[in-house]
Amino acid sequence: MHRWGKVLFVMLGAVTVAFGLTAANAPNATAASAADVVAACRTAIGTVPQVGERSCRSVEQVIRGLANGCRNLGLADTCALVDGRSAGVANMTAYEKSWTHRALTLQRGLGDNVPLARATIPHTHNSDNSSVYAPPTLTNLDPNQIYSMFDQLRMDIRAIEMDLHWVPSLYGTAKTGFNAVTLCHGQVNSGVHVGCTIDRPLEFGLAELRTWLKRDENSKEVVLLYLENNLDENVMAHNSVGAALQRSLGNLVARPPAGQPCAPLPTSTTPAALRAAGHRVIIVGNCGPGSWGSWVFERGDNKNWQESGSGPGEDYPGLKGCAAERRRVGSGRAIVRWYEDSTWLSAVVDGESGHLTTTEAAAMAKCGATLIGFDQLTPEDPRLAAIVWSWATNEPAAPNGSARCAASTGDTRFHAQGCTNNHSFACTTNPDTWKVTTVEGPWTAGQSTCAREFPGSTFGVPANGWENSLLRAAAVSRSVWLRYADSAGRGNWRV
Repeated sequence: MHRWGKVLFVMLGAVTVAFGLTAANAPNATAASAADVVAACRTAIGTVPQVGERSCRSVEQVIRGLANGCRNLGLADTCALVDGRSAGVANMTAYEKSWTHRALTLQRGLGDNVPLARATIPHTHNSDNSSVYAPPTLTNLDPNQIYSMFDQLRMDIRAIEMDLHWVPSLYGTAKTGFNAVTLCHGQVNSGVHVGCTIDRPLEFGLAELRTWLKRDENSKEVVLLYLENNLDENVMAHNSVGAALQRSLGNLVARPPAGQPCAPLPTSTTPAALRAAGHRVIIVGNCGPGSWGSWVFERGDNKNWQESGSGPGEDYPGLKGCAAERRRVGSGRAIVRWYEDSTWLSAVVDGESGHLTTTEAAAMAKCGATLIGFDQLTPEDPRLAAIVWSWATNEPAAPNGSARCAASTGDTRFHAQGCTNNHSFACTTNPDTWKVTTVEGPWTAGQSTCAREFPGSTFGVPANGWENSLLRAAAVSRSVWLRYADSAGRGNWRV
C-alpha cells in the first residue's frame, strides 16, 4: 500500500484503540497532564501487533498538535498544560544561564583541536521540521522539533540537518518552472515528493544559520550542516543550492578542493583548523550534479561515516561495549551518527518510533559517538545534561578562586581543585592509549612526571567520552591531574 495511504488507513483505528485501552488501564490519567496519557498508553498496550506504538504515537500526535497550534498563538503557558512541555523565550534565557550550557561549552573546547571524528557534536535530526514555523504545513504538523534551528543552536547543537526537495513552490520563478529548493520532511515515491506543500525555501533556513553565526558571542563556533539530498539529480536544483549557499554563507563555508567535487568529508580536520582558515561551516551530504559538489563533501563509505536510527529491540546495538566506537577507532576517521525519529509517520507506517532515552544519550557520549541526534529537543531536556561526559554537576564553580586545575576522580568526572594538591597524572601516547603515573605531585609537575615515568608520553586530557573511559580504566579509583586549567581564574579553561 502507498505509504501515505497506509497512514490514513491506520489513523482512526489506532487512536480509538489507544484511547480505549488507556482509559481502561489508566483511570487516573485525567488527573495528570495530557502527556501522561501517552505513557499510560504504552504501559497498557505494550507490543500488541499492529497496535502498540502506532496507537500510542497517534495519541501523542493529537496532543502535541493541539499544543503546538496553541503555542503558535502565543499562549505558551497555557499550552504546557496540554502536552506537558513548556516552551518560549524565558526557557531559552534560563538555559543559557544553566550549568548544562556552561558544561557543554567547556566540553566543546576540549574538542577544538581534535579531528571532527573524535569530537562529541550534539545534533538535531531533521532540524528544519519544526512546529514553530508558519504557516502550518503537512510536514511540520508532524514535526521532529519544537524549537527553531536558531534556538537549537542556542541549545548547544552544533550539527543541524536540512532536508531538501525540488518541488512546486510559491518561491519558484518562471525560469525554474516555478519550482524551488524546499525544506520539507517528505517522502519521494516515483518522483512525487509526498508531503511537501507550502514549506519554506532553503534560503530561510540558511538565513537562520547565518544570523546565529554572525552574533558576537558565536564568533568562534563551527557548525556541521548535513544536507539530505532529495533533488532527483536535477541539475538546476543542485545549482540553485550552490547559488543559495553563495548568497547566504559564502566564504564561511569550507569547500571541497578545486577540481574535486564531492570530495570525501575531511573527518581528520579540526574545528580550530576550519576557523583558522576563515571557515565556520562544513557541509556534508550525498553527491549531486552541477555546482552542488563544489560546496558539499560526500559522506563516504562505512569507513568514513557510520550511522543508525532507533527501533524497538534494536536501539543502538553498537552501545553494547561501545562496539561502534571501537570500529571507528579502528578506521581512525569515521563519523559515528546515532539519531532518533519521533515522527508519527514513522510510527504509523513502520510500527516503530524512535525514543532516544536519557540513559542511551549518556551511553553514546561515554562511547564517544560523534553525532548524537535528538528529536523534540527543549532547553529542559535532561538528555542535554546526560551527554556531558566531562565536568561533574555544577563544576567548575565560578568564580574558581584557587581551584584552577582539573582532576579526574573516582566518579569519572572532572573537578576543579587547588593546583598544589598531590595527585597522579594522566599520560597519553595517542588518543587510545592512556596511562597513570604512580608518582604523585602538584599539577605543574605533570609533563615532567609523564615523560619520566612513560618515555614518549605527554601530560594529557581526554577529548571525548571514549578517551575518558580509557583513562578511568587505567586510573581505577585514583584521582589524577589532567592537562586542563584556568590559569587566570576567570573561567577560561584551556588545554
